[in-house]
Amino acid sequence: MPVEDGWTVVTTGSELDHLLDIFGGFHDALVKEVHILNGGWVQEKDLAMYEDGISTRVLFQRQFRNPSALEVVFRGLETMHLEEGVILDGKSGSSKSIDGGPLLVLDLGTAAFAFRELQYRDASDWMGGAARLGPDWR
Repeated sequence: MPVEDGWTVVTTGSELDHLLDIFGGFHDALVKEVHILNGGWVQEKDLAMYEDGISTRVLFQRQFRNPSALEVVFRGLETMHLEEGVILDGKSGSSKSIDGGPLLVLDLGTAAFAFRELQYRDASDWMGGAARLGPDWR
């Protein structure tokens, strides 16, 4: 798994399995925050533009250490499913080939992501209730 500027890059099913091992299968973890960045926008003169698909940045926290939190960026996000359930129960990671190359799937029970690439880094110093991916607007 290549590491770029502190981020570990995941592009294969075996690399995704390694991430599941590192984070205890996401057992007793939760999705703390989600930030979605769409590659599309509308210019001031009403012209729609689109580049790079959708990327999603997620902060996961868990009730165990080493690491206790991960910052994850899903690139080329195809689908994301989040349910109200708070605690995740790690299910599986898989990969399959579809048009445009491999598609990775991370199924965490009450949360699931299908994507082209994932990057992660240790965010264990981001524990607690404070917002980390932007201001707390609640």
